[in-house]
Amino acid sequence: LPIWVGGSGRAAWRRVGSRGDGYIPMGNPRGQYPEIIDTIRAAAEEAGRETETFDIGIMPPWMYIGEPPEDLPPTGLSGPPEQIAESLQADRGAGANVFHLKFRSRTFGEYKDQLAAFGEGVKPLL
Repeated sequence: LPIWVGGSGRAAWRRVGSRGDGYIPMGNPRGQYPEIIDTIRAAAEEAGRETETFDIGIMPPWMYIGEPPEDLPPTGLSGPPEQIAESLQADRGAGANVFHLKFRSRTFGEYKDQLAAFGEGVKPLL
């Protein structure tokens, strides 16, 4: 089974490189990803795992595809599919290859609609 390590600091990043298969971020900003990936790779090399590949996760902000209703809890990322995809492409450009997505909704039906909107409108742009 793959071992994913979560955390926001250097100790967690080193554990990914020395023992893990993937990284689950805990609020790390996109700009920190070069440091995270360098630390993982350095720890992997020290552990004799320099040929390993790692899943590098990122947690984009809560999102809503389209214009969020006024009574929806706050989102950090909303708008048309192109705008959502542009942000996720920047995450990929920073080195993330796994996205931990969170969709805002008020009902289960709206949540399913958001998943469908992501699959139909955003995913093809990635």
